Amino acid sequence: MRNVIFSWVFTLLAVNALAQNQPGNDAADNSFSEASNRRLGLGITLGSAGFYGSVNVNYFIEPQLNLELGAGLGYYGGARYHFLKKSYSFSEERLQPYVGVLYSLIPYKSFLAAEWNGFFFPLGVQYTLPKGIALSAEIGYKTGYEGATAMTARAGFWPGFKVGYYFKSR
Repeated sequence: MRNVIFSWVFTLLAVNALAQNQPGNDAADNSFSEASNRRLGLGITLGSAGFYGSVNVNYFIEPQLNLELGAGLGYYGGARYHFLKKSYSFSEERLQPYVGVLYSLIPYKSFLAAEWNGFFFPLGVQYTLPKGIALSAEIGYKTGYEGATAMTARAGFWPGFKVGYYFKSR
C-alpha cells in the first residue's frame, strides 16, 4: 500500500514538472509579477482528514501543487494537486478540482474519536473568490488503523468542507 501511495505522489509531481516545462507555458513565469499572487492560506475544516474539525495551513509550492498541514483532534499533512490551476492568481481560475493524499494521526483517545493513524485520499473542488476566500467540498477515502496497538483496520468514505483565506504576497 505504501509503495502505491509513493508512486502516485511521484507521478503527480512528474506530471506537474512536465506541464511546467511545456514550450509556450509562461504562466509560471508571470505568476510572481501578478498583483493577486496568493500562495499561503489559513482555514478551518469540518470532516476531511481532520475528522470532525481542524484548522489548517496551506501553501502552493507550484500553481497546481498545494501542501496542507492541519491540527484538531489530531494532526494531518499532505498534498493536493489542482488540475486546472495555472497561476497563483485567483482572479480567473475560480473553480479548481483536485485530488490529494494526506496522512492523519490521532495520537490519543478522546470522547469524539479513538486513536487513529492512516491515509486520506480526497477528491474535491475548490471555489475561490478574487479577494482570496476559498470554499472547498470533498469526499475522500480514509484507510488506516484504529487503536494503540494498530490491530484494527478501518476504511471508508468521509466528507469534508473547508473555508479559508489566501494571503496576498508580492
